Amino acid sequence: MLIAGLAVQACAIVSYLMVNRLGQFYALSLIFGTAYGGVMPLYAVLAREYFGQRIMGTLFGAATMVSSLGMAFDPWAGGWVFDTFNSYAWLYVGSFGLGAAAVALAFPSRPRAARAPQARAQASAGASCCVRRLRTRTICQPSRSSTRETARSKRAR
Repeated sequence: MLIAGLAVQACAIVSYLMVNRLGQFYALSLIFGTAYGGVMPLYAVLAREYFGQRIMGTLFGAATMVSSLGMAFDPWAGGWVFDTFNSYAWLYVGSFGLGAAAVALAFPSRPRAARAPQARAQASAGASCCVRRLRTRTICQPSRSSTRETARSKRAR
């Protein structure tokens, strides 16, 4: 869903170069706005999945602050681009590039929840498995495979 929304946004931004009538502009703005509003709630979910619930507030606050600074800076940058190139075309091309980069960044490594089954499988095949935690002390029990290996090594001596 996130990747589709970001791709629609990137394509809509490039489509602004081809718009020359007011009705087309409104239709394109509706498509872009719907895609933008559709992906915004997903950022909080992704922050929780990748970084955990404990730090989610800090991370989401920092992301919101950076995006707000970008939104404050954009009118000045857009004016500079128009004054320099006498056209908004490069502004849309640059925005498309940023949208394409956002789509590429949406493919990071799997979140912790997806890695958990793989880690559990490795832990069960490994030497020990922690069973429970009491305040600050962790109680560990050796797995069956490590117990057998220890018994074999003692017999070999």
